Amino acid sequence: MYFDFRCQGCGEVFEEFVKPDVKTTTCPNCGNTTRRLISKPTIALSGTDPDFSTQYDHWERVQKQKVAKDKKFYADHGEDKPR
Repeated sequence: MYFDFRCQGCGEVFEEFVKPDVKTTTCPNCGNTTRRLISKPTIALSGTDPDFSTQYDHWERVQKQKVAKDKKFYADHGEDKPR
């Protein structure tokens, strides 16, 4: 399930796919500890949501977070790009 998290260091709010019992994770922006936020669940059934723009916005946000997480990983490990 997707849950919202807020970084305790930089304040970044992001969404991550985790198990329901996970309460903390690592910030993709700065690497500090985060806490899960209380938020309404997002349920999107393929082809049933008339508001496609909200699904696209969600997808776009998740993709940006993945890119930021990858950039941080490679920067931390002294590599510019994956092999």
